[in-house]
Amino acid sequence: MADPLTLKIVSTDDALSEALVLARRPTWLPGLDMIVVPAGLDADQVNAALTDTSTLPPPAGTPVAAVSDVPDLDLAAGTLGMVQDAEPGTGGPTVLVGEHAVPFDARRFAPAHATTYLRLQHYRARLRHVVAVSGPSADLRYISVAVHAATAAITLLGTPDQIYRMTGPRDSAGVPVSVEFRRVLSAAGHASVRVVGADGAVVSDLPLSDRRTGRP
Repeated sequence: MADPLTLKIVSTDDALSEALVLARRPTWLPGLDMIVVPAGLDADQVNAALTDTSTLPPPAGTPVAAVSDVPDLDLAAGTLGMVQDAEPGTGGPTVLVGEHAVPFDARRFAPAHATTYLRLQHYRARLRHVVAVSGPSADLRYISVAVHAATAAITLLGTPDQIYRMTGPRDSAGVPVSVEFRRVLSAAGHASVRVVGADGAVVSDLPLSDRRTGRP
């Protein structure tokens, strides 16, 4: 049976350093797909602390987005890509956009979801995501930002030639409920999007299939 995509809320208002230690520990709550860190401080500070992206260029594997239209590369603002290490003799790092690599330029690309998307890592072949957002841990409006980042990560690693930007309506918890969104997460093996609080209690559970047809 497919697993839920679990979003766990970890408050950092009083213990940022402790939360960062938890977020960096790959064995923390095995099976958890994402940690949402509602930051009680500037989210950029949390970004830098978790991913060391305070220096440019970003490390290989960092999702980036075009900050504006780049006509000479035929890229629209917001186009997603992934940073790759430079190959010997080719100069600096590149950005994989679909099936094509373009030169990385800090004036053209910035970390995707720069104030929310923090860290992506592989652990036992499962995708794990660490995302920080600013706001109170009980406010579910911020969950949509985290889900957006997770979808970008899944799409980047799963089907880089079919990257899409999240759009569409949201449910009462602020989670995107578009058919395209549900299909992406369902293809990744998730049956639902579950939000749990710091105490482990389920706050919200959004099925990823149509209740009438059983299809995404």
